[in-house]
Amino acid sequence: MLINLIGNAIKYSSGGGVSLRASAIETGQPDHPRLRFEIADCGPGIAEADRKRIFLPFVQLANQPLAGTGTGLGLAISKQYVELMGGVIDVDSEPGKGSVFYFEIPAALPPAGKQPAVTQRGQAVGLAEGQVKYRLLIAEDQPENRLLLRNFLEPLGFAMREAENGEEAVAACREWRPDLIFMDIRMPVMDGLEATRRIKSADACAQTRVVAVTAHAMEDERREILTSGCDDLIRKPYEFDDILDALTKHLGVRFVYEEEAPPAAVAAKLDAAALAGLPQELLNRLEQALSQGDIDAVNGSIEAIRTDDPALAEALTAHAVEYQYGRILKLVRTVQSGPILEEKE
Repeated sequence: MLINLIGNAIKYSSGGGVSLRASAIETGQPDHPRLRFEIADCGPGIAEADRKRIFLPFVQLANQPLAGTGTGLGLAISKQYVELMGGVIDVDSEPGKGSVFYFEIPAALPPAGKQPAVTQRGQAVGLAEGQVKYRLLIAEDQPENRLLLRNFLEPLGFAMREAENGEEAVAACREWRPDLIFMDIRMPVMDGLEATRRIKSADACAQTRVVAVTAHAMEDERREILTSGCDDLIRKPYEFDDILDALTKHLGVRFVYEEEAPPAAVAAKLDAAALAGLPQELLNRLEQALSQGDIDAVNGSIEAIRTDDPALAEALTAHAVEYQYGRILKLVRTVQSGPILEEKE
């Protein structure tokens, strides 16, 4: 997000300067502050009516001169990433007085004097032999959060279902009897606390493990979450290792891990010619995902490409993690528009 927001600030500032400020905001829990980042520019500013629109895909304001052109995906993608981490993003601005874009995200600090453990294992690629196909339910009202977790877990060999609120989670538990539920706490219709109480009180679901996943977990809230019947709690933004560790702890799941990739591995060159050899179906899928600014769909498209061309998928991934969605989209559209001339070095 920082790279993207700083890049935008530079584009829209024809003079003056761009500044970055970072601070920690106390939350009442010393080990879990919120981090605030502010990027101030000397650009033309943004009218009040336009401040929310700029976080939508493909919106560029007509009165904004900029040094280069783009696809309008940057702020929409930044907003998705910030919200996936349990944070918020916004802008303060006045026409003629520049803008200050800012975002806040929750953070977790290690206890004083304790260094965080270094994970030595590689990426999980599946379940170890001899295990049942565990049933996992994701109860979460935000579809992008459900998709993120499902896309991580389902390829490992789990049976997956989803619920959009606590009421659906209770019904799914009684009908399907999952082994474990990843339960968001703040949901409409019925929140995660009430859903957990009902699940734990039902004979059919009493053995189901419930792991709360929430960005809001001060000490008092943590006690309330655990006394409601939740077996554990994972704070957003989480690492995927947190999810795997919870599955190992509560279900005894054993995973197979791949070897760590060599740090000097070189990805294939990414240009229109590299994309030209892809089947039309994969190109169309990638273009649609990029056009919609859908991060999960883009990642899914890249994984589908990996079967045809692993090196190209690695190159696309390298660009995606740097938020270069606009460049990828331009290359895809170049391929779609006609014959490709080989680029000169």
